[in-house]
Amino acid sequence: MASNIGLSDLTKDESNTIGFVVACLFSSAIDLNELKQWATSIVERLDVEDIPDYIFELMEFDGPLAGVYKTIGFTPAWNRSDEEDVALYGIAVKRGKDVFDMPVSSASALQSLDDNPHIKDAFNLVFPFVAI
Repeated sequence: MASNIGLSDLTKDESNTIGFVVACLFSSAIDLNELKQWATSIVERLDVEDIPDYIFELMEFDGPLAGVYKTIGFTPAWNRSDEEDVALYGIAVKRGKDVFDMPVSSASALQSLDDNPHIKDAFNLVFPFVAI
């Protein structure tokens, strides 16, 4: 559930937060520049010994989206329902982002976001520098 999202969970064994970030990227809720901002914010907010090496690489990541997994070094997991996943598209729609191959209509994505306010709360926690 999104309630477990925060500043931790950035490792292969505990990857809920980085999984949420990657899901936001792939749903177009954030873009590459915002991914870089997020990585920079992690460096600013955590002690250096608590920061996985891939965070520093994400600060400068400019490759294709699929390359994020190679940069991270594992496939992070964000445990979510289908409805919560669709809510991320609602954030993208609300932000006016171009979403390619969205699995639902814009109206359905926005409804899902309304039905899952904890997703918006998690988004605001993880990306405080991004306005919805």
